[in-house]
Amino acid sequence: MFILGTVIWTFVVLGLTFLPGEYFPKISVRHIDKYVHFILFGIYGFLVGGSLLYKNRSVGKFITILLLITVFGVSIEGFQTMIPGRSFELYDIGINFLGALLGLTNFLVIYSKKTT
Repeated sequence: MFILGTVIWTFVVLGLTFLPGEYFPKISVRHIDKYVHFILFGIYGFLVGGSLLYKNRSVGKFITILLLITVFGVSIEGFQTMIPGRSFELYDIGINFLGALLGLTNFLVIYSKKTT
């Protein structure tokens, strides 16, 4: 279940982050894009955690997964420089990291109780 969710969510994240800026509605909520990044990567962290940490939980594996998700987020930011209306933002990378950290941590908290 988690693997399929991870694959689907990867395409959702890529699809949304590679859309030109003009496709997004103008919403007058301050920093709305940061909230969206946090939610997208929080869900992504949870799903990737479920895919890769379900049977074997270790600190090293947790850190490796978090770093890989962060590299994914940095790569997306880099590619966004080629998309009209999108740009590279360091804050987005930080928010992506925090969302992924929360998602992975939530997976561990929820599933450590269910499988111990």
